[in-house]
Amino acid sequence: MKKTDESLLRELLANGCDLSTSQDVGVAFRFFKPRFSCQHCGEPHPSCVMFYDRERNAAINPRYVDRVRWHRDDGRITPDEVLEVLRSKEALCLNCYRKRYHGDGRRYSKEQMNILAELDEIKGRQGCSSCGERDPSCLDFHHRDGSEKLFNIYGAVKGTGRAEILSETEKCDVECANCHSKLHWDERVREKSEARGEGA
Repeated sequence: MKKTDESLLRELLANGCDLSTSQDVGVAFRFFKPRFSCQHCGEPHPSCVMFYDRERNAAINPRYVDRVRWHRDDGRITPDEVLEVLRSKEALCLNCYRKRYHGDGRRYSKEQMNILAELDEIKGRQGCSSCGERDPSCLDFHHRDGSEKLFNIYGAVKGTGRAEILSETEKCDVECANCHSKLHWDERVREKSEARGEGA
C-alpha cells in the first residue's frame, strides 16, 4: 500500500531524519499545506491554497523550497525549516492570486484581444456555476465531459478561429479557479477510490 504524505513525514520525524531529497521536500510541502488558508478570503481547501513570494513575483512550489536544500553544504533541510519557508510567504487561494497578481504576459493581435474580451464577457455574464463568483480574472471554462474536449479554450486563442472557440465554450460550465480546482480534486479522489475497489 502506498504510504500517505503524513505517514511518510511522520516516519522521517520519528527517525530524526532531515529531508535529503526532492521527494522528501515534496512530501513535507504537501503535508504542511493543509495548515494554511487564504490570508485574504479564508479559503482553506488544499487544492486552492498556494504560496506567493511578492519580492520575487513568483509562486512557491516544492521545487522552489527544495532550492533551499540545494544550497546547503550537506544538502539537507529540516521539516521545521520547510514550514518556516511557507510561513514567510503569502498564502492565498487561486481566486485571490488571479485577482491580485496573475497576468498573461503573451502578446495578442487585435482580433485575438477581441476574442479574449468576448470570452471575459461570457464568463462574467454567467458567473461561477458553483459559487456565483463573477470576476472574469478568476473564471475558467470547465468541460462538462472531458471526452468531448477538443482543446483548451485559452490556449487556442492564438491559433483557432472565433467560431470554433465559441463552439467549444458551449461544452463548458463556467467555474472560478477555486471551484474548478475542487472539481478536479474530487475527480482524482473518486478515481483513486475506484482503483482501490471502493467505488462499488
